[in-house]
Amino acid sequence: MKNDCNEETVDSKQLQKLFSVVKSILTFEDLNEELLHRLVEVIEVKDNSEVTIHYQFMNPLSVVV
Repeated sequence: MKNDCNEETVDSKQLQKLFSVVKSILTFEDLNEELLHRLVEVIEVKDNSEVTIHYQFMNPLSVVV
């Protein structure tokens, strides 16, 4: 299987780890600090109280450590 983002080969251990992370995210009951850090890159709050959230979904493997 190829990763379209950078054309590197993804092995089955990486995929298993990714699926494990996705499963834990989809089945969460409480939003905790670890989950927030895995999902959100940056939260910007402007002077006018406008909030912009930048998620970490550009590369699906970026959540795999």
